[in-house]
Amino acid sequence: MNLAKTALRVYRRAVAVVGFFMLVVQTGAVAAHNLGIRGKTWPIREPSLMQVMIARAAHVNWQAKDRQLAKQAKYDLSHLAYAPLPRAQSTRVRYYLPAVTLKHNIKAPVWVHGQYVWKVVARKGTTVNPLAQGLRPPTRMLFFDPRSKAQTRFALTAQRIYPTLIQLVATGGNVRGLAKRLHWPVYYAYPFIVKGFHVQRTPTLVGVGTGPYADAVSLAQFGQGVLARTDPGNAATVLRAAWYGGSVSEIRKAVHVAPKEVVTHAQ
Repeated sequence: MNLAKTALRVYRRAVAVVGFFMLVVQTGAVAAHNLGIRGKTWPIREPSLMQVMIARAAHVNWQAKDRQLAKQAKYDLSHLAYAPLPRAQSTRVRYYLPAVTLKHNIKAPVWVHGQYVWKVVARKGTTVNPLAQGLRPPTRMLFFDPRSKAQTRFALTAQRIYPTLIQLVATGGNVRGLAKRLHWPVYYAYPFIVKGFHVQRTPTLVGVGTGPYADAVSLAQFGQGVLARTDPGNAATVLRAAWYGGSVSEIRKAVHVAPKEVVTHAQ
C-alpha cells in the first residue's frame, strides 16, 4: 500500500515538473544567460583540416605520381581480362535485327513557324531499326582472340587489306601492344559490346546484311578449317565473301574448304 502511494506521489511531481516547463516555453520565459567560466580552459590548438591537406599536398612528388599512374595505365592496357568467348570450330553466318522498342517518348527540336519547338518525334512503344532508317555504317568489326596465332594472323592480314574499313576488336590481352605494332587503333571487347552485337565465338566479322537481310546485322564466324586455309593471297576473297554476311558456301568457295567442315545457321 505504501509503495503504491509513493509511486503516485512521484507521478504527480513528474507531471507538475513537465507542466511547469511547458508553461515556461509557451510563455517565452526561457532566456539564455552567460553564466561565466568555471575551471581552467585552454585555447583550441587543433589545426584546420583544410590547412593540413594543403600542407601535405605541397610535399607530394607529383611528377613521381604521374609516372606511377602512367606505368599502371600501361600495365592495365597490356593485361586486359579476356572475354569469355570460345574459339569457333565451324563457320556460321547469322543475322539479327537491331530493332529497339522505345520505353519513353523521344522529343527533339522541330522548326515550326520560324522557331524551334520541342515535339515528340517517336512515341513510346515504337519499334525503331536504325538500319531501316538508312543508317548503314561502311566499316566492319572483326572480333578475334589474340591468344590464337591463327586468329591474330587473320586479323592483322584483314587490317592490312582494309585498314580504314575493318576495326579490330581484341577479346583481351595486350591490346596496347597490338595497336603499337600496327600503328593503328585496336579496340577492346567490353562485355556490353560483345552482348550488344550478339558475338558468340571468335573470330567473327560483324557488319550489315544485304538483299533480304538489308535491315539486319550480319555475323560471319570463321571456323578452324577456314582459318587454316586463309593466307594473304586469298584473305581478301574470304573477307569479300563475308562482307555482307553472305553464306557459308561462298566463304567455303573462297578458301576451298570441304562442305563437311562448315555449317550454317541464320536467325
